[in-house]
Amino acid sequence: MITTPPHTACRIRDFVRAAMVAALTAGVTIAAEPSAVRPDRAAAWRALPAYRHGDDMTTLLTIEQDAIESMSTPEAQNACAARLALVLEQPQATAAARQWVCLLLRQVGTPAEVPILARELSGSDIETADAARQALESIRDATAVAALREFLPRAEGRMQLGIIAALGQRRDAAAVPLLAALAAGADAPAANAAARALGFIGNPTAIATLRSLGEKSAVPTPPPLREPLLQAAEAAARAGDQTGSRAIHEFLFRQGQPATLRQAAAQGLLDAAAGNRTATILEWLAGDDPDRRCVAAGAVDGLDEGALATALETLGRYAPQVQQAILTVACRTIPRTALPVVLTLAADGTGDVRLTAIECLGGIASAECLPTLLAVLTEGTPAETVSQTRAAARNALAAMPREIVGPWLIDIVAADPKPNRDLVALLGEIREPAAWNSLARLALANDPAPWQAALDSLVSLARPESDDLSRLVDIFFAARQSDRHEAVARTIAVAAKQWTGGDPASAVLTAVDRLGIPAELSLPLVGRLGGTATLARIDAGLASPDQKVRDAAIEGLCNWPTADVSDRLLTLAREALAQPDRQAIGRQSLRAYVRTVSLKSERPAEKTLTLLQGAMSLAADGSAEDRGFVLERTAAAVRSMDAVEWIAVYLDDPAVTQAACRAVVSLAHYRELRQPNSKRFGELLDRIADRASDPAVANRARRYKLGL
Repeated sequence: MITTPPHTACRIRDFVRAAMVAALTAGVTIAAEPSAVRPDRAAAWRALPAYRHGDDMTTLLTIEQDAIESMSTPEAQNACAARLALVLEQPQATAAARQWVCLLLRQVGTPAEVPILARELSGSDIETADAARQALESIRDATAVAALREFLPRAEGRMQLGIIAALGQRRDAAAVPLLAALAAGADAPAANAAARALGFIGNPTAIATLRSLGEKSAVPTPPPLREPLLQAAEAAARAGDQTGSRAIHEFLFRQGQPATLRQAAAQGLLDAAAGNRTATILEWLAGDDPDRRCVAAGAVDGLDEGALATALETLGRYAPQVQQAILTVACRTIPRTALPVVLTLAADGTGDVRLTAIECLGGIASAECLPTLLAVLTEGTPAETVSQTRAAARNALAAMPREIVGPWLIDIVAADPKPNRDLVALLGEIREPAAWNSLARLALANDPAPWQAALDSLVSLARPESDDLSRLVDIFFAARQSDRHEAVARTIAVAAKQWTGGDPASAVLTAVDRLGIPAELSLPLVGRLGGTATLARIDAGLASPDQKVRDAAIEGLCNWPTADVSDRLLTLAREALAQPDRQAIGRQSLRAYVRTVSLKSERPAEKTLTLLQGAMSLAADGSAEDRGFVLERTAAAVRSMDAVEWIAVYLDDPAVTQAACRAVVSLAHYRELRQPNSKRFGELLDRIADRASDPAVANRARRYKLGL
């Protein structure tokens, strides 16, 4: 398959884009599928010299296709290039046509077109001249480079910089004297471009020129000379001139140079060390120069096992960052040799070195690491540094194979009447199925510290298509007399969301029946799961003569996960709020209604807003907390200016001002809403910045006002 060179394709696409813009501006129709509306090729070639920006582009696209197809054989390419060059010979050819021809000659041009392209360099149209320059740069023949070189003394401005860059890219050794003069001249853009070109060329004369320029410059070396000097050093090394390469790198490594430049130079010196590389790395690791140490630390992974073992034996002589590099590489390549050192540092080390040692234990993944990691995880007080080491120990344990960590963790947790919370959480993080019984025990234990971590871990362990939901219901029933049965219910709801073993509600209902859990306890639980069977039980509960059962059924509806019971919740809220002794139930039902109608749905936004405004009417005589809840749920559910204006009314209500501030700021977060209504939002955000009691809300208002 014939493909267009990427740089040529990009340039042609730029031309096509500009031509399309011009065509559209002029009201010209552009063919959407040129290949399907392809005109006679001869007609396209005849029309080319008269092409102007804004004309129908089908002509250009037809000729481009000819150029691409001509690259199938040298003969066809030569013929196409000659035909294109004839356009440049025609005085009446437009600038647009000449530019297009030059761009195509980047693809198909041959040495035969060089004289014609060279003449275009001195033309009055800079775009055409630059296109010709690019064509000459792309033609892989000495005559093309010579044409660019010969024109350089006459070039100015953009053309001069383009030719300098082209000569560098073509590594034209004959251009070095011209480039050297420009690099030493007073024209800064030309001097900088010439220095870059000399770096690309990299022959002895170019290298000598750059060294001379560098030696004459102040310290630090000016930025335009840094990269060319590094390129020159690399070129000298490639040519076998190690002495010259080293001299440049040592020059760039001088004191006073920026750290990044010194490190690049140090890397060059290290690369040149060849057979002495290992000794150089070890010497630099132990040295006082921070830039050499940085480069050597990055090269530690290139040391052989013997050198790494030597570095481990004398680890204390190195700076902390070096110790970290040695530990990291040694634990990966010679873990058994490194283990004693790492265990010692993990237990008794300090600072970042200790953190690295702890992290490395997770990579070594040996049972010998476990006691040390346990000691770290359970040590000290929750100060910042201790928290960092604990986190490192926990991460190390989580990174180890489950078959090593799991049984050990289970034994530790089972033997400790008050196990560490992080260890309990780890059992869930590593998904150790054998930990279920231990976690279930902890979820019901008297000690409050680990029980929430145990519940979270049980959610992680709950497997689809198993009886784990039923086992969670066992825990729920056992916790019925404690203050955590609500947390267990939430755990069951979370586990049900990840279920793939059928209907989770049916599994929970079966377990409820098996245990004989009474309706006043089970209905709020199963309401969290939804479903037809659950709703039937809720309806039965609502019809019960027992007020406790009826209230439990209402609570089950209030916990419903979807919006399909919203109407029923609204009816319950209205009925309960009308009774002085049922206000709590009424508020609960109203908040559940607001939550469900503000869930994501296919309902039009204006309809949702109307429903929420109706809820606000019900809450008007109730608590400010309920009214604030309505406002904030409205902001979460309805992204419109109608919602903004409705919420803004409550900025003047002292009882809900802060909730209204939060709601408007939440809506202002959306640029697509804020920017078209920037004036109105600006007024509101100014008010919020003055009234918000929460500094974070006030700051967000100011930022959004500024358009951030």
